[in-house]
Amino acid sequence: MKQNHVQIDQQASAFVEALRTQRHAHMPVMRFHQWPQFISTVRTLLANNN
Repeated sequence: MKQNHVQIDQQASAFVEALRTQRHAHMPVMRFHQWPQFISTVRTLLANNN
């Protein structure tokens, strides 16, 4: 399960980087229970780098 968290964090990081560089941001396919971690990570990354 920990590997799954790493994947979600990596996907969130790539998503945020795409938003910052004004590229199309790819939304990865994930299970519903993974969504809160993805959004939380995206929000944290956006807040930390502003």
